[in-house]
Amino acid sequence: MLRRLDSWSILEGMMEHTTQPCSVVICSFAIAEDWIKRLYRLKKKGKLEKITVVLDNVIMTRHRQKVIMLENIVDEIYLNDTHAKMIVIENKVFQAAALISANATMNSRIESAYVTNRTDEIVTIKQELKQIYDNSRAIKPGL
Repeated sequence: MLRRLDSWSILEGMMEHTTQPCSVVICSFAIAEDWIKRLYRLKKKGKLEKITVVLDNVIMTRHRQKVIMLENIVDEIYLNDTHAKMIVIENKVFQAAALISANATMNSRIESAYVTNRTDEIVTIKQELKQIYDNSRAIKPGL
């Protein structure tokens, strides 16, 4: 039987490899309200120290309420014309990145992911993220 794989289960699987609080970056075309609530719970429990999201500009017109929710939970919000889907987590002892086919939504589709903890690959992904940040509109920029 083929198990359903969604973006949240990928994030949870990555976080199982560390007991220390993490910073997380989520890039997605869209984000579900349930995802936002789960991020809030993880941050409240101390499992997430810093949350950064990069979303498509369309969220401002179609889902403004989600942006308001995010502003109260996450540390950085960037908007861009993006279809990128990735998750990066890191702390002092662990880092991992996932390039995924799923948005940050709860769906019943069969999705795929490439997850790595190779330093060289994560360095490249972080360089790409910097370019994304630099070419995005920051609603809630990092300090």
